[in-house]
Amino acid sequence: MLKKRYIRFGVVALYLVSIILIVGCVHQRKKQVTGEEEPAFGRVTELAFDGECEEAVALYEEEINKFPQLEVPLLTQYVIADCYSNLGRSELAVIEYEKILELNPPDNIASRIQYNLGNYYMELDQFINSLIAFTNILKKSPQSEFADDAQFKLGELYEQRKILYKAAEEYKKTADNYPDSELAAIALYRAGNCYQRVREYMRAIFIYSRIIRDYPDSKWAEEAKLDIDYLKALYR
Repeated sequence: MLKKRYIRFGVVALYLVSIILIVGCVHQRKKQVTGEEEPAFGRVTELAFDGECEEAVALYEEEINKFPQLEVPLLTQYVIADCYSNLGRSELAVIEYEKILELNPPDNIASRIQYNLGNYYMELDQFINSLIAFTNILKKSPQSEFADDAQFKLGELYEQRKILYKAAEEYKKTADNYPDSELAAIALYRAGNCYQRVREYMRAIFIYSRIIRDYPDSKWAEEAKLDIDYLKALYR
């Protein structure tokens, strides 16, 4: 089963992200609050750190309504986006993540956000936006921990649209550029399957043979052998 790396940070991960965001982000936003009352964004962040996403979101939305002109601290925005994600409120998570990207955060943070966005756009059937999000990871952070997944997702996007030659090309790039990825073998198998579906049988056999050669211990090597036998039988 394919790994899904939607980002669900626990207390420790959120703490680490907070350090990166506070130290690494180049934009330090000024908070201007008139009157005696101040927004409880610090409490919102604490609740998110503790995994209390429903409470954090409720308080956040209350504070936003109370202080509509106030710029939200970057860290609060980040953890709220993650909370929306955890609660299955993808459209709101997208809005918050996009706001953060406008501030040009460090590449490691941006790649995490872009990966999340790419997946959300896929759920919303927004092909172009998904394509842009995953491609941005490969352009800006080609060695990030999400790069192999992003490359694989490009193959999935084209396959879903029945653009099978392009899907095969993108799947192949996963193994070409990230041969040690746990997605490499299945990416090749998907590429072979795409070729098979467009009756490019020799290309499919070539790809399947590569799986057997390069990833002999994977489950996809066994599947590839069966497909090779089937395709060869067509020529008898």
